[in-house]
Amino acid sequence: MGGNLSESEAEAVLVLADSDGDGELGLEDFVRLMEGAKEEEEKVEELRERLSRCMRWKRGVGVLHPKA
Repeated sequence: MGGNLSESEAEAVLVLADSDGDGELGLEDFVRLMEGAKEEEEKVEELRERLSRCMRWKRGVGVLHPKA
């Protein structure tokens, strides 16, 4: 998932992940939540890789520049 969640954000995630609405996160809910987090991390990493291919370094600062 990455990043820090506030207490209210974490509670909202748990409410959304609780598939049977019993107020508890069961094993299946937890596994589904973690799989979604892994997929999200993979998407972020892919985006980082693609952006790094487009970046040019100018005086130590990366800037996006269209490839010619």
